[in-house]
Amino acid sequence: MPTEELKPGKDRDWDQKTLQLLRKRILTNCSPHAQEAFEKWWNHGTPITGFIKANYTETDPDGNELTWEIKDGYQYVKIEPSEDALIDQWKNQLSLADLYSFRDVTLDSLKDFKWQEGRVPLNYVLHSFSEKNRNVTMYGPPGTGKTALACAVGREAKLQRRNPRLIRWHKFLSRMRTSVRSSEKEGQFNLLNNITRAPLLIIDELGMDRKMKASDFEAETLFEIVSGRHGNHLPTMVTTNLTRDQIERLYGRSLADRLYDTANVILSFEKENNYRQNTA
Repeated sequence: MPTEELKPGKDRDWDQKTLQLLRKRILTNCSPHAQEAFEKWWNHGTPITGFIKANYTETDPDGNELTWEIKDGYQYVKIEPSEDALIDQWKNQLSLADLYSFRDVTLDSLKDFKWQEGRVPLNYVLHSFSEKNRNVTMYGPPGTGKTALACAVGREAKLQRRNPRLIRWHKFLSRMRTSVRSSEKEGQFNLLNNITRAPLLIIDELGMDRKMKASDFEAETLFEIVSGRHGNHLPTMVTTNLTRDQIERLYGRSLADRLYDTANVILSFEKENNYRQNTA
């Protein structure tokens, strides 16, 4: 079978920015041997056999790190946000969830708070959730630090480039109801799908109003998210003021089983001091 002739590089469709990047930034970091091989490929289509492999990294105006790589005459671009850009993205999530007051909360800033008398290291919660892909359920009275710990874990996971999603349950549910009322089926599907398929998901303040029973819409929405993630082995962190029995009464036993029985890490905050008063 005849081998297809390699098209000379000069005859390919290169945009001007790529050409400048190629010649002025990447090739200048190559060895003379590699530059000679490149010129033969560029002018005559002579195959390059691994002589050219150079990286160049720059930061765009949005704070994203762009790593350009030329290998065997082909261009590869890898885009990763810088650490500052990642923090900005996380702060934007907190703002959308009305949790912007937690923007500077980190695991280091919480090290003086000994939840469960220090028996559970904070890094263990992060490691279990972000690296071991275990579910985490934190329950207990308001003001004991569940949301603070969840936000700190989410921030660290963001810096690990794990792309956590954070939602405040009642606010997310309100957006879903708005989509239903306005008949925005596509928007509703995308909203639900993005949450269900997120690599890491944090649901804050589940069942905060302690009503006797959730509406069918709320129960079905929550079950679809939790069940979908459970089936795809995607970790979910939940903070709630409710006990397991209250969750079961509100949303049903099947969902309670997924949040509690199959959660690898269950943290009770029922005997904790008031975190809000301590940080006021």
